[in-house]
Amino acid sequence: MRQLATFLALLIPLLAQAQFRLGKVEDVTFESTAVGRESTTRVYLPPGYDQNNSHLKYPVILTLHGATVGYEAYDFMFPIIDALWLSGSIEHFILVMPDGRAEPFNGSFFTNSSLYGNYEDLISLEVVPLIDSLYHTYGTREMRAIMGHSMGAYGAFKQILKHPDLYCAIAAHSGPVHIEMLQSLIPDAKAENGDPPYVWNHTPGKGLTNLMMTMAGAFSPNPNSFNLVDFPLDENGELLDSVMQKWNPHNIVEMVRWHMPATDLAIYFDCGSQDQYYLYEHNQALSDTLSLYGIRHEYFEYLGDHTSGLVFRVPIAFNFIDQVFAGYQTGIRNIWKNDEALVTVYPNPTSDQLWFYTNKPTELAQIRIYTSTGKQILRSTSSQNPIDVSNLPAGFYMAVFVYQSSTIHRPFIIQ
Repeated sequence: MRQLATFLALLIPLLAQAQFRLGKVEDVTFESTAVGRESTTRVYLPPGYDQNNSHLKYPVILTLHGATVGYEAYDFMFPIIDALWLSGSIEHFILVMPDGRAEPFNGSFFTNSSLYGNYEDLISLEVVPLIDSLYHTYGTREMRAIMGHSMGAYGAFKQILKHPDLYCAIAAHSGPVHIEMLQSLIPDAKAENGDPPYVWNHTPGKGLTNLMMTMAGAFSPNPNSFNLVDFPLDENGELLDSVMQKWNPHNIVEMVRWHMPATDLAIYFDCGSQDQYYLYEHNQALSDTLSLYGIRHEYFEYLGDHTSGLVFRVPIAFNFIDQVFAGYQTGIRNIWKNDEALVTVYPNPTSDQLWFYTNKPTELAQIRIYTSTGKQILRSTSSQNPIDVSNLPAGFYMAVFVYQSSTIHRPFIIQ
């Protein structure tokens, strides 16, 4: 595995600089009833794809892009896929990249909205059947997966929860999947807008404000408002419960309770521990929720921000999905798994007691807890559950699990 990683690290930059592609890029434009306008979906076909050979079929992976950009921003995946194909580490598939851009805030959150159009339906009701009709796909759930980054990760989770008949696997990166956790964004959003009273507008350069405005266009559109949405903060920067009640039905963590994932769904997601939108808190909360419901999944936190680690995480996602496809083809459902994914802390946020789960309790040598400034405040040689944190003030902390062969970091919050 280390040799393969080294090979890919050398090969991907070379392919990225090359003028050729192993596969073929096609842009498919169609008239969308869901969004009421033309929509274009980018398709990356594997080498050797022959439209005249209907006997050779391919799996399909849909990937959903982030907010404020389009699918073109994710063309960097092509050399990664080429390198994986050349190394023989994954089989050929068809990559599908729908367009989730929507005016006036350049993002749809792949959600049905009276302001943006029905972008959830665009994916499930139009793009999926369109690709199956145009290309030689298996056309089955078992050979179709979905992935996404940021806004696209949110949209991918919404798809697998509301359309479990379409996908066998999901791989998601840095998704805003627990939208009740807006408190973390408020100080930075206020700092972007001077002093109160605040007038919330979508303005170039105001990253967090614009993100929240884009989400409001998906979750709380209001044609009678001066900015076309019900913004979740008032003029003093306080959360509005009336608006959050409109957002909550779109909260992925809550949706897990209403739309339980299919029991055989393969779930992988990750997030950088330095995400500037504080989305590691969202993803840890989602992992905790899935664990509480006994839903098998793989969650990783890595050292990086919202985008810096993406190029290194995408190959892992493709490998994960490829092995799920292989399991359905061979009948052996031994889904790729890294044992470290099963280390989690919960509840998160916590109060007096911090529980943790590990699949290797006998190898756990030590537990340490650090403050957000890096100061160690607790050190234990016992793996006794739970950990008493009643004497710690509210804030952000890091739990470090020291094993015989590895050290695993898990952030948590005390409220």
